[in-house]
Amino acid sequence: MAVITGAASGIGLGMVRVFTAAGFQVAMCDIRKAELDAVFGRVDILANNAGVLLRGRTVEDVPLADWKWIVGVNLDGPINGIEFFLPRIRRHGQGGHIVNTASISGFLVAPGRLTAPYQATKFTLVALSEALLSDLAETGIGVSVLAPAGVKTSIYPSGEARPARFEGHSPAFPTPDTISEGVEPDDVARRVLAAIHNSAFCIFTHEDTRPWIEARHRRMMQAYDKSFPPAAHALSSSGGVG
Repeated sequence: MAVITGAASGIGLGMVRVFTAAGFQVAMCDIRKAELDAVFGRVDILANNAGVLLRGRTVEDVPLADWKWIVGVNLDGPINGIEFFLPRIRRHGQGGHIVNTASISGFLVAPGRLTAPYQATKFTLVALSEALLSDLAETGIGVSVLAPAGVKTSIYPSGEARPARFEGHSPAFPTPDTISEGVEPDDVARRVLAAIHNSAFCIFTHEDTRPWIEARHRRMMQAYDKSFPPAAHALSSSGGVG
């Protein structure tokens, strides 16, 4: 069985369609449907896919309620999913797989996006996934982190499903109901299924994001060069001047 959170739309619903077509029984979990039938028997795959996003505020202008809501869904959700379902995957002893949906924003911060809470949670989710991959080495339970860029989903108006306890706030500027230009959710889901079969860790959806990652890593290497310039390294290696 595959358990998929955020399964009522977007990438989650794409996973439901693709996984079902591949022969999996699927338990759908989502806050936006009145009822989703889920019978948690044997669990083989956990897809922590639910996520929310707000745009339009600088870090200093994001209300605490926004932080709590976004962290609660994007980070606490996967943590709770792992805590609840990982023991059930271990229980049958036949291995399994956990997929955490992060974002390309979990690997770099695009200037001007004004989505700091989203980006912060996605960076953290990448780190959590790497730690989990290390923890589960040699157990037969794989881990993947999904890093989509533009996908045809309705994540922008995700605040419409925001629980009242988080003191709902409107975005600082209007956002579209869907991302009209992007890859289809089912295509992303097929990449996820292939990654599960191939035990791949990182799942990227857009080849044109490669230069973004390369540029980020070049900046990191340049920071090393500035922190440890060749002259200073030569002095330290020789014990200094004397």
